[in-house]
Amino acid sequence: MTKEKSNVVVSEMANTHYVYMDIIRILATYLVIFTHTGNLGSKLYIYGSYDKTHKLIYIIADVLRCVNVPLFFMISGALLLPKQESYKRLFSKRVAKYAIVLIIMSYFYFVVYYKNSWYDFKLFFEQLCTQYVTGLYWFLYAYLGYLLILPFLRSMVNAMGKKDFRYFMVLGILFKGILNVGIGLCGWESKFLVPFYLGEDAIFYPVMGFYFSNIIATSDEMNRKEKRELGAGCVLSLICVLSTVYIMHWEACIKGEYSETYLMNFTVIPTLFTFMAIKCGCLKHNISERGRKVIKFIADNSFGVYLFSTFAQVNLVGVYFFFFRLTGEKLPLISSYLYVLVVMMVEVVVVALLRKIPLIRKLM
Repeated sequence: MTKEKSNVVVSEMANTHYVYMDIIRILATYLVIFTHTGNLGSKLYIYGSYDKTHKLIYIIADVLRCVNVPLFFMISGALLLPKQESYKRLFSKRVAKYAIVLIIMSYFYFVVYYKNSWYDFKLFFEQLCTQYVTGLYWFLYAYLGYLLILPFLRSMVNAMGKKDFRYFMVLGILFKGILNVGIGLCGWESKFLVPFYLGEDAIFYPVMGFYFSNIIATSDEMNRKEKRELGAGCVLSLICVLSTVYIMHWEACIKGEYSETYLMNFTVIPTLFTFMAIKCGCLKHNISERGRKVIKFIADNSFGVYLFSTFAQVNLVGVYFFFFRLTGEKLPLISSYLYVLVVMMVEVVVVALLRKIPLIRKLM
């Protein structure tokens, strides 16, 4: 695809709503909530006393959920990088919005969740500026950083050809995964920093989101080579997941306990494959108008779901134990998945009601 042709595609994509992005956003939100289930779900292999088979299954569940934040960044890159906007609009519409949300919601958790004095502003701003008031919001800090460099990323992707994107992707796969693991297993400390920083989530995944959404063809338009690459991505994703499980279990056998040292090192390929597989599946198969409306409704409220997720999980934890009693002690992961589904659906309804207030709707 030539640069001229790709610019036409980008222009069209920037003004089109695609249901596959909504589905990816919903999936990523669900996995974020699952991430914070801790010893009730995502970390069962660390905190639970289960046999080897169950522990391996729970590690796989934890590895698979790691695509959550990368998918969010890919969606953002797919949606924002094609847009052309002034610095004034960028700061007034995007940076200011997320900065305000970060401050307001951090204060909410500071007072309501952590039970600090509402007037202790010194402690609040100290935590806000030097650490996270709540670990849930680390993503907002990273996202604000991404928004600040958005103009440079736009200039970069507009000047890139298909080969440049592929080269960038290979760098990410190598330096975010393979070399990281190899160096770590050898007990070395790498000083080869530039490619590692280049592969930061807030840079690498938005660029890949732009590439996979706006440049790569759909499944119907793919040539044989591209279809083989998609198939290879499926196989490599499986290999990445199983490799992570094997390395984590091998390390646990040596050290006597599980750690998360290598949990996210092979996340790149599964993330890219998940994005592309959902895109091709949605563009190839028609979804009914009613189905699209339901999907869009849930996706439109997903940001608010993320903001309140920890608060909602704590207050709805009884739902987990309800499912736990139904499924039995041997199926805690099923209980956790059902618990997360209920939490998310309750939040969608609550957030939808809150967004009827004009000011809140602007922020969420």
